[in-house]
Amino acid sequence: MKASLIYCILSVISFILFYSYEPSHVMSLLFIVGFLASIVGTIYGGGGLITLPAMMLLGIPVQMSVATNKFSSGLAAFVNFMTMLYQGKITLQNIWWLLCTAFCGGVFGAFVTVKLSTEVMNIVACILLLFTLVITVKRKKIVASKIQNSTSKRQLTILPLLIGMYDGGFGPGSSTMSILYFLKRGFSYLKAAEYTRVLIFSSCSGAFIWFYLTGFINWGYVWPITIGSIIGSQLGLNLLPYISVKYLERLLPIILVLLIFQVLWNN
Repeated sequence: MKASLIYCILSVISFILFYSYEPSHVMSLLFIVGFLASIVGTIYGGGGLITLPAMMLLGIPVQMSVATNKFSSGLAAFVNFMTMLYQGKITLQNIWWLLCTAFCGGVFGAFVTVKLSTEVMNIVACILLLFTLVITVKRKKIVASKIQNSTSKRQLTILPLLIGMYDGGFGPGSSTMSILYFLKRGFSYLKAAEYTRVLIFSSCSGAFIWFYLTGFINWGYVWPITIGSIIGSQLGLNLLPYISVKYLERLLPIILVLLIFQVLWNN
């Protein structure tokens, strides 16, 4: 608890220092978006379903919004990755294939996103957000159903590549897809979640490099939402025992539908 409090205080100080360097109402709103979405994501999942359309509503191009998400998501996944590696929960010998596959997928996904026009990406984003909403809401039923270990060797490589492409080019819902994939392979839920963090870290890294090289990284957007996400995730962990998930299950679809409607209306 003390460590979490110190973590939050340092993050707030960092934000204040950065805010004084480049004051902007957009930066404060991005901080709030990252903060609230991370709380929801920590408690229920689907935080990316809020951050992406929210950034689009703030006038940030969808490609730049995706690029910003890749940095914040990748940084969080990197911390998880290093922690699991240090604790011996994963070894490089067992995950090197996943690192390589997801990295390549992330690069290709970002490549496709960069090539599409903003108008086309706005439409694609709304369609994918609705698709992801269905997966997120129905995931409990999917996970609870009997999952058979029937994945072929071809699927073993192709599916992580496709998930990495989706995560690198867009993102929201990729963690849910990855967990379902590893469950289908016969992993326990805990191990599936651990391998998912590896996949997300690698795909975000590949995508971030491509977005950075093509000029879609704006650090004025990246840092506020990242710092807000750090604080929100810590608060979410502390609130987890006291908040009923059923309220978020009802609230998240409503929030997302309203955000998508507003994005479509503005375009």
